[in-house]
Amino acid sequence: MSRSLVLGLASLICAVSAAAHAQSSRQHLPAIAGVPFGSSFASAQAQLGPGFKAGTAPKQPDNRTLTGRIEINGQFYIANFTFNPAGVLDMIFAVADTPGGDDDACHAQWGAVRASVDGQLGPPDTQNDDQATGLASAKYAFKDGSKADAARLGCLIAVTYKAGAGKAKTGPK
Repeated sequence: MSRSLVLGLASLICAVSAAAHAQSSRQHLPAIAGVPFGSSFASAQAQLGPGFKAGTAPKQPDNRTLTGRIEINGQFYIANFTFNPAGVLDMIFAVADTPGGDDDACHAQWGAVRASVDGQLGPPDTQNDDQATGLASAKYAFKDGSKADAARLGCLIAVTYKAGAGKAKTGPK
């Protein structure tokens, strides 16, 4: 067996092991912008401040939203905090500030967003990155059923955080 093949297999085994360890150690989603999942609309609105606009989800008018700018580990996003009909935070969709039109700059921004999300959540459970097409993704799972997904489509870079069913119903108020 060639030395490069052995090193490649060793790297793959380490990467799989690290991803398995990351998932097994992630219990639940962390608070985003100081707002824990399961928070009430009122407590989230107080935490986020007056710069966030209140609204409703267009396709689900029973879901209230708070939209504004947040920072996660040095990366800035326009974020939409979504509250289920019971008034509990159960999803955040965040679009990264990205340079438009320059694929190399967008790819570099994807690397910065991934480093930010990995710094927050640990290594992803699955990932792919095809620089030729500009498509990339990373998925993170949690023991409580929560999940996070980071995705790149050209210069559009977004991160979605979705609480597990139990957390979204019974989190702190």
